[in-house]
Amino acid sequence: MSVKALPALVMGWLTIPLAAFAQQPPPHSEEPSAVLFDLRVVAWRGSADGWLEGDSSTVDGDTLQADSDLGLDDPTNEFSPEVTLILSMESMDIRAWLTIGELEFEADTVLPRNFTYEGLSYTAGDAAQTKLDIEYAIIGAEMKWVSSESPEDRSYAFLTVEGGVEGFAARSEIRTATNQDGTTVYGLYGWVGARAGWQMHVFSGHVFGRVGPILEYGAEAQIHLGHVVLIGGWRWAEFHGLDVEGDEVEHAHLEVSGAYVGVELRY
Repeated sequence: MSVKALPALVMGWLTIPLAAFAQQPPPHSEEPSAVLFDLRVVAWRGSADGWLEGDSSTVDGDTLQADSDLGLDDPTNEFSPEVTLILSMESMDIRAWLTIGELEFEADTVLPRNFTYEGLSYTAGDAAQTKLDIEYAIIGAEMKWVSSESPEDRSYAFLTVEGGVEGFAARSEIRTATNQDGTTVYGLYGWVGARAGWQMHVFSGHVFGRVGPILEYGAEAQIHLGHVVLIGGWRWAEFHGLDVEGDEVEHAHLEVSGAYVGVELRY
């Protein structure tokens, strides 16, 4: 081998590792962010069903049906807001969130029967304005149970388990020309749930459910556009209530179901 050929041979040896290094992505480019913040805003319309009664077990009164007695079975006229702040730890497949929302139902109706509510007597045939307002807050956490991902097309399926605490206040009002009164029932419960679904490219969908003293289930579809996620779904929720003194006397059993739409911002 001539001395003149040595530089060319050395450069040839270096070409292979240099080319391979040049094709590698920057360090840590594939590692997920340690912490992600998501802001989710949805609005949903629902109809109410179930029953409620006065907030004191010492006051005689009738159990009122939300639909037939109060006329609250029609869907709400406006979308009800729900805001969720989500904290994700991608490296550990853990998410925690805080959700705050409100559902409000109002009706102008005619009372179909005589009844007593919170110590006041109401007369059949009287024109009445009725209202039911449910405010709730949910603290939850979720851990990914199963996940398989294809780097080629970003398609994967997932199953998660979750749990948390939910508290709510359900306020009712009945107003007539002679009487007007209302009551508030409160509830605070623990729950467990699951979520299962799939993602393919920019589309994803999942079903979900929560069980405990409360019950909720539904289905959701999403379109992922960079940091923005468009959301649409349907859900059914059941609320139970305890009176203010917490003497474990149940004073409400309300069911709300309906469709919702929203957007989620991910950073």
